[in-house]
Amino acid sequence: MVNSWPAIVMGWPAIVSSLVLLGLGIATRHRLITLVGGLVALPFLLYLFGTPRFQYWAPVLALLNFAAVAAVGRGYRWLPAVLVVPFLGTVVWLAHAVFSQCEGAVSSA
Repeated sequence: MVNSWPAIVMGWPAIVSSLVLLGLGIATRHRLITLVGGLVALPFLLYLFGTPRFQYWAPVLALLNFAAVAAVGRGYRWLPAVLVVPFLGTVVWLAHAVFSQCEGAVSSA
């Protein structure tokens, strides 16, 4: 249990909670909730920054998340949601890659 903190901070619990907080903050137009969602996403995005495939994409995603915070603070309605879509798309793509890899391992056993 002691060694599971990286999985909690950078893994799926953090990813899902950041998406929930970002969505909740945008839906309620509450800047602080959106900011917390962006901050919760940072460790995961820093992890992606260390991978060759995402080293240039991860900082862009972080900037887009914080641009969504600024857009919520300025009272925009649709712009924050549009700014979070690339982060959501990356998470969905990564989840698909992980779960399809696991599915192949189970079916070949």
